[in-house]
Amino acid sequence: MGDKITELPSETTLAAGDLLVVVDNPGGTPITKKITFGNLVTQVIDNITSGGTGKTITVTAVDPTTGNPVTMEFEGGVLKV
Repeated sequence: MGDKITELPSETTLAAGDLLVVVDNPGGTPITKKITFGNLVTQVIDNITSGGTGKTITVTAVDPTTGNPVTMEFEGGVLKV
């Protein structure tokens, strides 16, 4: 192991049990954690459906093809890419 994330092979399909890397508190003392794809989707859906107006969820990922960041924003049940 010990590979950099950018050196890992790309994945184009995800299953609920697949693990994703999360950096908690990137602006302060960052801690690398994990979350399953299923839990991420559940949390996003729960936050969107219970959020109403004024609640924004921002998800940033890296496009494995270009290496560029991709940001998705969910605001009041609307997806903005």
